[in-house]
Amino acid sequence: MSGEADSWADLAPTATFEEAKKATSGDGAAGAAAGVVSPAASSPAAGSSTESKEGKEGKAPEEEPDIDPEVELAQRMLQKTSINEENKVDAADQLTEYGLRAGQIKITGIAESQSTIYAAAETFEELKLAPELLKALAEMNFQRPSKIQAQALPIILKGKSLVGQAHHGSGKTATYSLGMLSLVDPNLEEPQAICITPTRELAIQVAEVITLLTKFSRIGLSIAVRGSARAAIKKQIVVGTPGTILAKIKAKELNVKTIRVLVLDEADVLVDTQGLGKNCTDIRKYCPKAQCLLFSATFDERVTTLVNKMVGDNAIKIEVQKESLALSTLAQFTINCANSEARFEQLGKIYELLTIKQSMIFCNSIAAAKMLTNWMTEKGYQVSVTYGGSGEHEMKAEQRDEQMRAFKEGRTTVLITTNLLARGVDVPAVSLVVNFDIPVTVNGKPDPDTYIHRINRAGRFGRFGCAINLVYDQASKNALKAIETYFKRPTIVLPDDEDVIEKCVKDAIEGKEIVVPKQ
Repeated sequence: MSGEADSWADLAPTATFEEAKKATSGDGAAGAAAGVVSPAASSPAAGSSTESKEGKEGKAPEEEPDIDPEVELAQRMLQKTSINEENKVDAADQLTEYGLRAGQIKITGIAESQSTIYAAAETFEELKLAPELLKALAEMNFQRPSKIQAQALPIILKGKSLVGQAHHGSGKTATYSLGMLSLVDPNLEEPQAICITPTRELAIQVAEVITLLTKFSRIGLSIAVRGSARAAIKKQIVVGTPGTILAKIKAKELNVKTIRVLVLDEADVLVDTQGLGKNCTDIRKYCPKAQCLLFSATFDERVTTLVNKMVGDNAIKIEVQKESLALSTLAQFTINCANSEARFEQLGKIYELLTIKQSMIFCNSIAAAKMLTNWMTEKGYQVSVTYGGSGEHEMKAEQRDEQMRAFKEGRTTVLITTNLLARGVDVPAVSLVVNFDIPVTVNGKPDPDTYIHRINRAGRFGRFGCAINLVYDQASKNALKAIETYFKRPTIVLPDDEDVIEKCVKDAIEGKEIVVPKQ
């Protein structure tokens, strides 16, 4: 397997990144800072539209390959739109590095004698990516790899299995996407790479990124989530959820004999959630020789053993220390409520005081999500709600898609959810996250992993944002305290003063210094 991957990567035709930039016939990358894409540089105003390119070059744009109907569906279901022009973010911003400094990444599993073989790449050109990929990256305004891409891609392209713990917004999705796209053979019309995600929402979002990267490529993409077409898959890359992918394998709709790469995104959730973990290990049994890549922003110690079993003893590990996982652009507040019911009143005050473009509220149960949705709807707020569940409590896939679409398109301004959307799913305009319930595990213990995933839905792509934790009893206070201790970062306790709350939250969202008056 490793030999096949090496030979294909080495045989892929190469082009300099400068040549690829010229091939896109535009100067969209010119306004971007080195290695970092600003929202302004990636917006239509930056001169990256097709019309401006035609005007400069005096020629029609190159004919683009047909888009797969499944991918077109994904684009409609999860468009990167917002309610305000100034908040629009190019989808390429998902791949941008934020806040990673030297010394925060630890790599294990590489012998000193092999260090030069897997040396970090400073440019995309060094990675020997196919010219079609370089051209797509150039059009997406990327000038150099992010730190996780620079460290992980040389390892992946050599056919090595890898466990990657990546900072939020560091380019994790692009890392394994570029890896899959570089290791499959576009001339072989059979599935060669499987990417497993814990939710349909995340699967569709990953498909969007791959669609951008394959704009100039002949590599095909299929999405395997509940409700997808029952037919044999012939596209080279398959992205989906564990249950549907396993069902397609058993139904002989997904040929595993040609699988080269198996990717698990949000791997800690996949191996630690009832049902999902078994499905993943079953899929692994169907393609035991495939190169295995596991990525997540966090890895709980309880699942590390299982993760290592899936990738084998020789996997290389790239990890980010837990202290660096919280973004510096995100302020964390705590508000003490008199009791459980008082949280509703406090939440109402927050939304009355502030004009929040878009926000997310997390609950620990479906019942709480439904109750809060009803309460906010009665108060006149435009609310979306989404959750998983099973049986009579399950929200149907079509309903979840519509609720997410309404929120992403700005038709609703508040999204109430459970941990279903705590990981991976990005909405650029979200500036506020509220923990209506402090996250705990199924055993009732504080859950710092879920906490960091939840709060990082705000302040994405380098923007400022804030999280508000509502605590009301000793249990919720103890849970939050344990999470603060875990990350070595205390939250800011806000007094029961509307003026102070309004100013502190506004200052946080605007990136200003936060000053809480002494009471």
